[in-house]
Amino acid sequence: MARQLDCKIVGSALECIGDDIFSGVQCSPDSTCALTQCTGDNSLRVYETGFQGSSDGAGAEGGCSSPLPRSLSPAVESREGSSIYDYCWYPKMNSADPASCVFLSSSRDHPLHLWDAYNGKLRASYVARDRNDQPEAATCCHFDPTGDFIYAGYYNAIRVFRTGLPGDDCELRRTVAAKKRKDGQKG
Repeated sequence: MARQLDCKIVGSALECIGDDIFSGVQCSPDSTCALTQCTGDNSLRVYETGFQGSSDGAGAEGGCSSPLPRSLSPAVESREGSSIYDYCWYPKMNSADPASCVFLSSSRDHPLHLWDAYNGKLRASYVARDRNDQPEAATCCHFDPTGDFIYAGYYNAIRVFRTGLPGDDCELRRTVAAKKRKDGQKG
């Protein structure tokens, strides 16, 4: 059950009332929801905006730039075990299709998590392993435009996961050929 945390609109920003601080907000592709990250308790919260988006992701008239209600309470809350690094909506998210209503998150010391935006429960995990076969945390994550692949950034590498295939099967793309080389992209 989602904690009832009130928010208010200050200017054009969404602000928590209480100890938590929003460090980001993303509008869903169909403009019906806002996904926020709260730093105080490592949670991701989904707020219903009241907009009626379209199934093609074009959004409602005015999209997220339309005025929000003056006060909001979260519809769903999901918690990570530690600091959240990044999060994003599934690009084909459509509120009329519950199967598509998911978002992805990366956090310190945890695999990538795919969360259900209707009930806040974990749907899937995507695990990257280092050379010692230990789980490794992604510092950033994003879906490709089709939603079929997840791209995640790791130390000196990008890993590509198939969205429909949770687990540890992924393609490793090194960003640096060797640690001692001076050419190539670092990090």
